[in-house]
Amino acid sequence: MDDKLYYIWLQRICGAANRLSGLLLSHFPSAAAVYECTDFSFLPENYRHYADMLCVKDLSQTLETYKACVNRGIKLVPYHSPDYPASLRDIDDPPVQLYVYGDITRLSGVHSAAIVGTRNADENGIASATRYAESFARSGVAVISGLAKGIDCAANDSALKAGGLSVGVLGTPIDRIYPPENVRLFHRMYSSGVVVSEYAPRAEVGRYSFPARNRIISALSECTVVIQAAQGSGAIITARRAVQQNKPVYFAAGGVTAVLEGSVSVSCPAEVLERFEIDDPSLRISPSAYAPRHAVSHGMKIELPPEKNASQPGTNDELKLLSIISGHPGTAEEFAAAMKVSVDRIYELLTLLELDGAITASAGGRYTKNTLK
Repeated sequence: MDDKLYYIWLQRICGAANRLSGLLLSHFPSAAAVYECTDFSFLPENYRHYADMLCVKDLSQTLETYKACVNRGIKLVPYHSPDYPASLRDIDDPPVQLYVYGDITRLSGVHSAAIVGTRNADENGIASATRYAESFARSGVAVISGLAKGIDCAANDSALKAGGLSVGVLGTPIDRIYPPENVRLFHRMYSSGVVVSEYAPRAEVGRYSFPARNRIISALSECTVVIQAAQGSGAIITARRAVQQNKPVYFAAGGVTAVLEGSVSVSCPAEVLERFEIDDPSLRISPSAYAPRHAVSHGMKIELPPEKNASQPGTNDELKLLSIISGHPGTAEEFAAAMKVSVDRIYELLTLLELDGAITASAGGRYTKNTLK
């Protein structure tokens, strides 16, 4: 039996952005070894409720996913594979397995930079993302983004057109094109770039999957460039994760007013490329090229230490939600009613708290606060 089947099985249990995956994958030499295990008493108390699921050895659904990948030419890159990006093993909640179109080993031995920003980008933001992506591509720096509407698509598309390595990290299953209007770009990425997801074909995901995937974008990249960022946006979540991973964050001048502790404002791609010791004067674009036609603030001020722990969630909304969960573990819908905000906003906050290790998602979509050891 192909060993990759066991990684599919384990991923179905762990889900996305779950530190359980890091605990198990560092403890066992393979997913097959996890499958063969029947005693999970070594797990920390916060993860003991997964023991029952880990002891269910049914591979029927796993086999269907495996067949779908083989039939569609989707590559399976499990955690213990030599092709699995080493940088993803450095985070606490690594994907158990990646689903890939293209050759992910192309990232090995090359510089890489994430370009992220709002879905509701204006003309100046799109132009800025295009300039940065083209400059990076011409300099041999891989461009990594989320293939989402707005800044992400502009970055992935521009890097591809410039002949560089363009990597799209999806917040949807590997076989789902979202948004639908980007179908042509997706097919170009499938054939000439690299498309990555931790979600199997036909997997059921929610809005939480998008902020969860941002940890992969920042982990695969040596630095993150934020073009435009709205409050609570995925770009800010990516930047926060980059800081937690001790990686540089750059904010493009003229389009972003956000401030992240330790971040640097840059006026042209050359200032970022200097980090890679690539100095091409032709890439030094005048700062005036990035000046917005109208003075608009697209960002927010954030001050965050490089590392956070479960007792230090970042915002007032996160603190309020954590307080509610502490007293009454429950579902996203229950929390939305208690805080009188949308369920989408709750999922965003839940993802941030889970990424920081403050809470744990359990069966039935219920969330509980973690107990510090």
